[in-house]
Amino acid sequence: MHAADAEAPTVFMLDGMWPEFDHWISTHHGPHDRLFLPLDGQRRAKPQYAWSTAGFAEVRTHPLLTLWRAWAARRIAGQGAARQRLAIRFRQRLAAAYVRHLRPHERTLVITQELLPYVWESGALRGRRYSVLMTSLPMQAVQEQLDRAHQRHPYSRTLGDFRAAPALLASEQQALAGAACILTPHTAVAALFAQSVLLPWRMPAGRAVVGGQRIVFPAVTVGRKGAYELRAALRELGLPLTVRGAVVEAPDFWDGLDVRVLPESSPAWLDEAAAVVLPSWLENRPGALLQALAAGIPVVATPACGLPPQPGLRLVPPGEVAALRAALSALREAA
Repeated sequence: MHAADAEAPTVFMLDGMWPEFDHWISTHHGPHDRLFLPLDGQRRAKPQYAWSTAGFAEVRTHPLLTLWRAWAARRIAGQGAARQRLAIRFRQRLAAAYVRHLRPHERTLVITQELLPYVWESGALRGRRYSVLMTSLPMQAVQEQLDRAHQRHPYSRTLGDFRAAPALLASEQQALAGAACILTPHTAVAALFAQSVLLPWRMPAGRAVVGGQRIVFPAVTVGRKGAYELRAALRELGLPLTVRGAVVEAPDFWDGLDVRVLPESSPAWLDEAAAVVLPSWLENRPGALLQALAAGIPVVATPACGLPPQPGLRLVPPGEVAALRAALSALREAA
């Protein structure tokens, strides 16, 4: 892959921090390379931007733009189309700021997926070799998966609330086709590209957990996380449920079930878990599932969550209530 040297500096164009990518970059950058960030998260105690910055020739940040995004985000709902549109505006502006600071002799780039279509549209990728840090499926695949879920649940408040413009999808597709390398820890994403390099997920430090008797759904209640499928399975099985995060689909979504709702920030959410279940149609970073596996708690998830087969993990297809119910039944019998 990339061998950093004085003759061929690389520019890393990043957004939100992923420890998997941070670890890879730390072993693949050289002293002449430059790092472009929204914010120096280590200096400003902002974990979402806390990339490792040591050993670069320059670290260039855009704090005012990042503060604008944070200010604007506080004025809108935590889920939905308005938040998606804000993310697009921010990434357009961030990508434009990064491109302005590229130098003609910098011919090798590493770009996070969120910024890729906007850098492509600027023309800055012409004549340059670039690799992509993939954090999710391509946008076209995301929207096709959302469409499948919405056809299954047309009454959902969230599954059809936002679709990106066709021109943006086309830009991402063209940029991905020209990438020298696709780096990702997500197995479903890696399977889409011949030029993929599958990175290992960075497991969190496991903590002692006694565990409990409840199924834990470690997400806000929205359709793309598999909430409809889990509700249908639990109605037949009668298992108690703990939900970690807001109930967005409808206030009465879980009515009729033994449900406890915890704040998304609750630190002790694993303490009452017999199993952690996330039958997602889409999932970018399965951090909660990694925490559960590290603590020795059984996990039921879909391949869309991006985890490879491993001890403690049961994989079921997204949208398949019968398979989910069978997996939950097997866990109950094994307890």
